[in-house]
Amino acid sequence: MLEDPSRDAWQKPHAVVMALDLKPTDTVADIGAGSGYFARRFALHAGRVYAVDIDEKLLAMVRSKEAENLETIVASPDDPRLPPQSVDMIFFCDVLHHIENRPAYYVKLVKALKPGGVLWSLISTRSRSKSALRNR
Repeated sequence: MLEDPSRDAWQKPHAVVMALDLKPTDTVADIGAGSGYFARRFALHAGRVYAVDIDEKLLAMVRSKEAENLETIVASPDDPRLPPQSVDMIFFCDVLHHIENRPAYYVKLVKALKPGGVLWSLISTRSRSKSALRNR
C-alpha cells in the first residue's frame, strides 16, 4: 500500500507538494514518513527533509532511495526526536490517529519548529478519491 503505484491516482502527491509551496531554503519534517512516499517528493523541492518514523524497517526503505538532502530519524511513539528549532514545516499524512497523547506530542513538535513554522496535516479519503489539506 505505501508504495503502490495506484496510490498516486487517489492521493495526488504532486498536487500536495505544489499546495505546500516548498522553498529551496525550507526544512521539512515528514512525521510518520513510512517508506518515504512524500519525503522523497519533498526532497526535490526543499533544502532539507527529515523522514521521521518509529519503524526502522520502513526507514531503511527510505535510506535505500535517499536523496542527499533527506535524513531519516527513528522516533519513539511519544517523541519525534527532531532537533530544536530545526524545521519550517511539519507534515503528517494519515498519521495523527496513531499518536496516543497528541497534546504532549504537539509540545515537542512546537519546540522543533523555527519561528513562523507551520504544521500541515493531510487527511486522505481514498473512498472518495480526494484529499484535503488542513493548515493548523
